[in-house]
Amino acid sequence: MHLWELFEEYELFARSTNRSPHTITSMKYHVRRFSLFLNRHNYSHDCEQVTPRTIRAFIINIQGSYAAKTVTNNVVALKTLFAFGLREELIVVDPTTRIKAPKLPVKDFEIFENEDWS
Repeated sequence: MHLWELFEEYELFARSTNRSPHTITSMKYHVRRFSLFLNRHNYSHDCEQVTPRTIRAFIINIQGSYAAKTVTNNVVALKTLFAFGLREELIVVDPTTRIKAPKLPVKDFEIFENEDWS
């Protein structure tokens, strides 16, 4: 199954189960970014040809250009898409099963003392 065919099936599922339009738009955005990566690096769009190595190469490729949260969102979107495809028996292998989203940096928060509120 072609990546975009899988997305179309996901979109049909998402609309039929009343997922938010933002969820669908966000998924499409992340799939488009992955598709562009596949094009640029001459990888197949056939979901059966996408491997964990392909996914990891994609993560490394976007890490230098996007914030850690954006990279994580891309990974989560691909994991969701491929898990959906496997669950619906549209694909036979989920290449994201063993993929871990990159750890997000821990943000330090400023702690205010009582006198700061006076």
